Amino acid sequence: MPALDIVIPVHNEFVEVVQRTVSALNNAFERWDNVTVIVVNDGSDPKFGVDALRDEKAILYVHHETNLGYGTALKA
Repeated sequence: MPALDIVIPVHNEFVEVVQRTVSALNNAFERWDNVTVIVVNDGSDPKFGVDALRDEKAILYVHHETNLGYGTALKA
């Protein structure tokens, strides 16, 4: 089966919302091989706690220091 990358651009979303989204995607694609969930923190304010996802094994985490926009986050 071909690889599938799912990109989730995040800007000022609470970490719990992002975690639920990632969990739902992982459950939906649990029988697939080669699925990568990519979370792009597009300059979120630290109060939202998105940086806590940095060490999550189930995702690839990308961090932008400043908001670069939706299009750039999708291309990350």
